[in-house]
Amino acid sequence: MKLNSLSIGIKMKKIKIFVIISTIMLLLLINNVVANENISDLTGDLFNHYLDQDINDYAWKMATDEIPNIDIIKLSFTITDNITTFSIKVNGEIENSKYISYFISYTSTESNYICTYRDGIISGNASNTESISEDNEPEFSISNDTLIVKFESMGQGIDNVKFYGYASYSLEEEIDVGQSWVDYVPDSDFPYDIVEIEPNNDSNGNETDSNQDNSDTSSKTPSFELLSIIIALFFVFFIFRSKK
Repeated sequence: MKLNSLSIGIKMKKIKIFVIISTIMLLLLINNVVANENISDLTGDLFNHYLDQDINDYAWKMATDEIPNIDIIKLSFTITDNITTFSIKVNGEIENSKYISYFISYTSTESNYICTYRDGIISGNASNTESISEDNEPEFSISNDTLIVKFESMGQGIDNVKFYGYASYSLEEEIDVGQSWVDYVPDSDFPYDIVEIEPNNDSNGNETDSNQDNSDTSSKTPSFELLSIIIALFFVFFIFRSKK
């Protein structure tokens, strides 16, 4: 009987040690990842800055051209305690050209990140208004269809958060000057007025809106953190209950 009790006691101690280590690892993981968001975007949703013959001036409309190297399919960021990572994934390939730009902006009251990639050169700034920290030298890498940019982390910020990006192709190197094409993600953040286009009718006779926002935004980290906290609290409760 004493041997069985000793064996059970050893097993319980091992379980407690495992639970404590697991809890610590979960808490470290929660503290490491601050925020993580992905925005998916459908293809073929470019805007075109063109010369409108009716008004004899340039105007914006939904583009009919296919330019896969600026057609964004995913925009994302991950903010940790140390590094903040942004990425743009396009339907074609990330192109090095003075006519093509890739832009990312994450702003809040407390922390801000902004960067532009053009013709093989990255420029950007990350800052924190509370700690007066700053990073003007982001790192970047390209993997075929994806541009990845990394800053020293300035934190997430919780007030007035706005995250968006765009890719553009312009013969004048400016998206609102001369002939140009641009893809904004989310589409709802496109800042210019566009020329009204007659709605198309589908096979059922229903009108389809060519200007609808095709973006799908998902934020994964908050739900993951909540689940991790619940698990951690359960482990702590289990430890204290087993001591009684």
